[in-house]
Amino acid sequence: MQRITLLLMIWVVMLAACGDGDDEKKNSQQRFENVNPLSLPWQASSTAITPENAAQLQQVGVLNGHQGTVFRTAFSPNGQRYATLGGDEQMVVWNLAGGRAVFTLPDSEIRLLKFLSDGETFVTLDSQNNLAKRNLLDEDNVQQIQLQGYSSWAISPDEQWVAVGAIDGSVRIYRLDTLEPVSEWSAHQGGFAILSLYFSPNGNVLYTVGGEGRIRTWNTLTWEIIAEVEGNEFRLLQTAITPDGKTLVAARAEQLSVFDLDSSRLVSQFTIPPFNSLSAIEFSQDSQWVALGGDIDSVTIFDLASGNMVVALPGHGRVFADVAFSADRQMVVTGISGGIAILWDLRGLAPSSAPPQQIQVPQAQLRQVPTIQLHQVDWSPDGSKIMLIDRQGPVFVLGIPEK
Repeated sequence: MQRITLLLMIWVVMLAACGDGDDEKKNSQQRFENVNPLSLPWQASSTAITPENAAQLQQVGVLNGHQGTVFRTAFSPNGQRYATLGGDEQMVVWNLAGGRAVFTLPDSEIRLLKFLSDGETFVTLDSQNNLAKRNLLDEDNVQQIQLQGYSSWAISPDEQWVAVGAIDGSVRIYRLDTLEPVSEWSAHQGGFAILSLYFSPNGNVLYTVGGEGRIRTWNTLTWEIIAEVEGNEFRLLQTAITPDGKTLVAARAEQLSVFDLDSSRLVSQFTIPPFNSLSAIEFSQDSQWVALGGDIDSVTIFDLASGNMVVALPGHGRVFADVAFSADRQMVVTGISGGIAILWDLRGLAPSSAPPQQIQVPQAQLRQVPTIQLHQVDWSPDGSKIMLIDRQGPVFVLGIPEK
């Protein structure tokens, strides 16, 4: 009880700063009180956001390059680049050091994007079934091939292969360096699309998730089936892989199944809230915790090792938008669709048998952009920036300004 009381006392200060604001914060914000959030000049911000400095959090810039909703984003591995894909069919890559667009593809209709390990090369899939590899430093250097009816994809950890799942249940393998086809087979029959693909960390196993709810494993030397991992007892809501690439989670009805990707072994199964629609499965960067958000009031956080719920974060109604952890897992930001973002202090929390719904977690509403219609939230890999993505296209960036 003493720990919770202390946390609440500390967070009252932060709540005042992020909400109505104390005198120091108000004075800081007066410099920008007449500035439109869309025209605020970019400020450098490389300090990781922590509970101790969160009172200094403010808008440090805006990425305004789209005329429609940004529906997909991606950070480069080093966190220096940020790609946005918009409903206006544009793809923009931003330099986060200065807030500048460094690469733009108009009328690209790109739907999926992934940076490679060098941080400069990226692979895309568009609505016209084109698989392409590009480089930020050489816009004319484009490799591209035409596919047929893709539904998902994955790139092997060694960046040797790209696996593409099709709407007809087939899988096609391509060499990533040349985009030449290597193999093709029917992985899930019966007209079920491949919903997701995942490689094991050692690259020896490919996992396919079919629309019928089955998960199968394939040998990447022979591309032959190894086993069927999961049956079709319940409707599959969503699957996701942890940031370290070692664990696959599959959500069904009121159950979360956890698999070790190297051994294809079912590690654990535990009960989750009764989602009808699961909007987000988000992991902490250390791959220890998972946050689930959807059509219920609370965002629930679980410990993957024990299967215990860590905490339930209330107040989202049925209009949950998104969730993202800080780099050190001490905080998490959640969003209400069309509304605001909320910052939660997770310090001191641990999985236990105590009812998580009764734990009071200090929180602060992020009101630095009062007119925002929130659609999505991101937290940069280095922990220094929170990205608030507006339905209208702008990405408002919060951080701790450098002095």
